[in-house]
Amino acid sequence: MIVTKNNPVGIDKKIDLLQKSLFSSLIKTWNLTEDKYNCYPRCYRNQTADGYTAEMFTGGNDYEELYINDQVSVTSFFGVGQVEKILQDNTKQADIHLIFSLNLPEVKPNPAGQRNDEEVRLDVQKVLDSFGTAHGFQLQSQTTGIDKILSEYPGSRKTIGLKYTDMHPNLWFRFDLQIFYQPTIC
Repeated sequence: MIVTKNNPVGIDKKIDLLQKSLFSSLIKTWNLTEDKYNCYPRCYRNQTADGYTAEMFTGGNDYEELYINDQVSVTSFFGVGQVEKILQDNTKQADIHLIFSLNLPEVKPNPAGQRNDEEVRLDVQKVLDSFGTAHGFQLQSQTTGIDKILSEYPGSRKTIGLKYTDMHPNLWFRFDLQIFYQPTIC
């Protein structure tokens, strides 16, 4: 399922465009039904007793932590760096990250028993290269290793524990992007 913000503006509008392209492309590429991929918009870096975690605002005063859901094959969400530069023409420059956690055999099964992690990352990179560029995003880097992937969310390591490490059947990865945008035009 794709979860989008109602009436997104500014950076959320740009993320919304990329999120919709990402969701529709990947469910086709991976031959998934919509209920097997939880695709979230920008999350918030919220302080908890365990440290910072990634949470989605769900209304009222409520937030929901976003990581592993054993009922779906894929979960992804966007995060935004804590500093956005304002340039001379009032254009903003922001760093965005896109985090994926997934059940690899459900997304890219391999009867030969190989781990198709690189193939999955390349699938996402192809979408980011085509649709991301079209929406003003520039791909900066790819990250593996769960501690680096969740560097802004250290409380999540305690929450998800060792059960959900980046070992088969689980796969975690992250793409860092940069965007320049006019907040009044979005």
